[in-house]
Amino acid sequence: MSARAAVFSLLTTDPTLTGLGISADTVFPNGAVDVVPRKSRFLIFRWEEVTLAPGKASEQQVLTVWAHCPREMSTDYAPLDVILKRCTTVLTSALHVPGADGILTSVDYNGMSPDFNDEGYKTITRNAGYTVVSR
Repeated sequence: MSARAAVFSLLTTDPTLTGLGISADTVFPNGAVDVVPRKSRFLIFRWEEVTLAPGKASEQQVLTVWAHCPREMSTDYAPLDVILKRCTTVLTSALHVPGADGILTSVDYNGMSPDFNDEGYKTITRNAGYTVVSR
């Protein structure tokens, strides 16, 4: 029971996000990328805690979507804001979306971070948090 595949598909096939450079080639699970793209913005998904209510068929999982931009490309956070706002629109509009690993039931938006610098990836970054309900 998970909604990872549905979330990945929703965000990598959305035409608006694709126009902003987000695709299957620029979205990574946390810890799965050693060398990040240097010529495009990219997303990293950090799937966190999972809770399952006793006697329930649904689980809730915290997802943090990190939007990154290589510093040599830009130091303007505005495009990251646009990307994360679109991610929020796409995810919170999704209801009962099947994926290879379960059905995404709904997504709640939990807020956005301040601006950060990532010294490891040499990027500027922000993130948005969500609670993903799946069955």
